[in-house]
Amino acid sequence: TIFLLTDKATYQAVAKAVSTTPPGTPYGYFSPAHNAMVMNIRTGGGTLVHEMFHAYGPANDPTMPSWINEGMASLYEQCGTRKKNGKEQIIGRTNWRLAGLQKHIRAKTTVPFDKLCQTNDTQFYDTASGYAQARYLMYYLQENHKLRAFWADYLRTRAKDPTGWVAMKTTLASLGHTDIPKFQTFWEAWVLKL
Repeated sequence: TIFLLTDKATYQAVAKAVSTTPPGTPYGYFSPAHNAMVMNIRTGGGTLVHEMFHAYGPANDPTMPSWINEGMASLYEQCGTRKKNGKEQIIGRTNWRLAGLQKHIRAKTTVPFDKLCQTNDTQFYDTASGYAQARYLMYYLQENHKLRAFWADYLRTRAKDPTGWVAMKTTLASLGHTDIPKFQTFWEAWVLKL
């Protein structure tokens, strides 16, 4: 069930009625336990697309690591479409997370990719730059036409590597990036130019 509420007060009341607790975010959320998406649509349609990924992504893979789940979901917070082979495809656009990520890059407080991509849920949500790093890593793959390849490789290899790290390294290698720390330096410079 999808609840799209027109203001903060209604959103908070419905969220509490659905989940019995106040929402932990002013935007919206997906509750697998209640099979419901509840959101304040006044904050924008990006929240709807973000939460739809949380509903459908883990339905395809219930053990999806948080860095992939949040990276993909947040990629579509600001989205549009692009034609490819005559078909419209949804794509992520730069969004409000960019400024915060650029601040972390300048302060040299980003998390090394090998560590970020092997975090458990608690570790991921405890990182200050995790959401933005995961989002803009997915954005980089999208802009280099490798996001679908990463997703396919992750689904194919998740039984042996549930973290998704091997799939990410394989996808980056297909772009010529085999030295991950060197790639992260390159990627951070790329992000600073966005």
